[in-house]
Amino acid sequence: MNRVVDEKRIGVFSWQETHMDHIAASQLKNIYGKWFKLFNSGHPIKPNSTAGVSILLNKKYVDTENVKEYVLIEGHAIMLVIPSHRGETINILNIYAPNTPLERERMWAQLWHCHLENPELPFPTETLGDWNFVEDIKDRTSNKEETVPLSFICLKALFRMQDGWRTTFPDANEYTCFQKRTNVTTNETHVSGSRLDRIYVPVDRFK
Repeated sequence: MNRVVDEKRIGVFSWQETHMDHIAASQLKNIYGKWFKLFNSGHPIKPNSTAGVSILLNKKYVDTENVKEYVLIEGHAIMLVIPSHRGETINILNIYAPNTPLERERMWAQLWHCHLENPELPFPTETLGDWNFVEDIKDRTSNKEETVPLSFICLKALFRMQDGWRTTFPDANEYTCFQKRTNVTTNETHVSGSRLDRIYVPVDRFK
């Protein structure tokens, strides 16, 4: 990862389902702290086996000294407010959504309440991660339509966010997650794809 981030000149590297507790995070900070600054939020109960979100900042390209960190939901939502030019900031919200629809619905509602109840909490300028569901039927090889929960619709409206890639490529079919499935009747195996990993940006920032 160190080599990839450096060679690709990546300033901000976000990843999900990290399964990393504070001990592992501290070890990484000790090893790579000269070049990178790591922000990590593990699952509060089972940090080594489920969930986890992290954001890595490359000190070559990012002002890491004046970053503000907000752990909104442990192991599932972390936001960094990063200083940019002319006094502006880049506010990156990194998401790892739960696997079950009910847990996801609760998570969107919790994020919605976090921002409404804390007026000092900035709105994200980029919201990204593993959403564990799709909005558009074209985002699954099965073309299976999913029910988008009201809490997500409300959160999306609050953040005024839109799916940047889907807006740019409205008819394209690309996938970020692949699963091998076996038909129990025919015993045939096929691979299904879905675009669970997405980046949302506010409408007025999208170019």
